[in-house]
Order: sequence, then structure tokens, then C-alpha cells
Amino acid sequence: MSYLSVSSRDIAKFLGVEHNGPFITLNGVSSLKNPKHNTLIWSKSANPDLLTEFSASGQVFAIVPISSNITGYLAVTVEKPRDAFSDCLKKFFSTNSTREISKRALISRSASIGKNVSIGANCLISREVKIEDDVTVNDNVTIIGPGKIGQSSEILSGARLGVDSLAITQGSSQNKIMPQLGGFSIGTKCRIGVNSFV
Repeated sequence: MSYLSVSSRDIAKFLGVEHNGPFITLNGVSSLKNPKHNTLIWSKSANPDLLTEFSASGQVFAIVPISSNITGYLAVTVEKPRDAFSDCLKKFFSTNSTREISKRALISRSASIGKNVSIGANCLISREVKIEDDVTVNDNVTIIGPGKIGQSSEILSGARLGVDSLAITQGSSQNKIMPQLGGFSIGTKCRIGVNSFV
């Protein structure tokens, strides 16, 4: 997988920490066990000897804990290196065109699925459903069209969109089926709660 190049200066600035160089161009990420040239790594406890070896060759730029007292190397120190590394992955090294669709999801061929959409296991998505870019549909969700889910929305587990619901109507103690009357439209950056009916 190829990424756009990013400078170690960009990483330091993004994390809000000071780093006085030297700076290198990073072409991806790697692990401490198998470091690759010009990549970003993290460590929960920095080994100064190992870091000196990597830094001397300009091999990696490391995110290490504040307690390591590493200075003058190709490294930045932060409170939580793993979280900082994860944030950097999302900001600089993710691809926005990937689809993460579970093999256990049942999706109609006529459904429209945007870019960077994640669909969990045991989901049912029928025809006439449009899911825009950057949407997350968690496990066990049923979506019956016609309907649209706006960009950057999240549908939490067990939600039912466009389906009949079981409800108690006013003045009655019996459960009755409440029919779905028409389609649905979820806006941009919306979050539909667990086990909700829309």
C-alpha cells in the first residue's frame, strides 16, 4: 500500500510537541521489531541504544513515552505513544477509498455504497438504499429502502431503518405493528443509536 510522503516535522507539529530535528521524509509505518527505512514507529519503552542505531542511519522516526528522556534523536516524546501513533495513522497514512464490508453482510446489488464505508457482520441492506461516503454501519443492522444515509454518519448495532416496528399505541395495552410509511433520510454526521427504529 502506498502513502503520500510526510515529514517528521509534520508529525511533531500534529502531535503538538517540539522537535528540533533532524527531520526526515516518512514514506509509511513499520514496527520496532522490523523497522523499515524512512518510516514512523512507536515504542512503549524506548531503548536509547536501539534508537541511536536507527537514528544514525535515518531509518525511523519514533514516538516514545515522556519517561524515556530521549532527546536529540529522530523521536518525539508523548504521554501515550500508542494513541499518538494511532492518531498519526489516521491523519497521515490512511487511504480514503477502502471498503471494509463483512463477508457476512447481505447487500442488494442495487444498493449504492459510497467510498470508505464500513459494514459489519449480519447486516441486511436492501434495494433502493443509498449509503454515502465515510459511513459506518455496525453489526446486526437492517436497512430497508427506499432510503438514504448521509456522509460521515454512524449506524450502531441492532438499528432497524425502514422496517415496521412493534409499538404500544396510546390508549391500548396491546403491542401493535406500526407500519413504515414511505422512505427515510438520515442527514450528514448523524448517529443512530443501538436498537433504534427509524
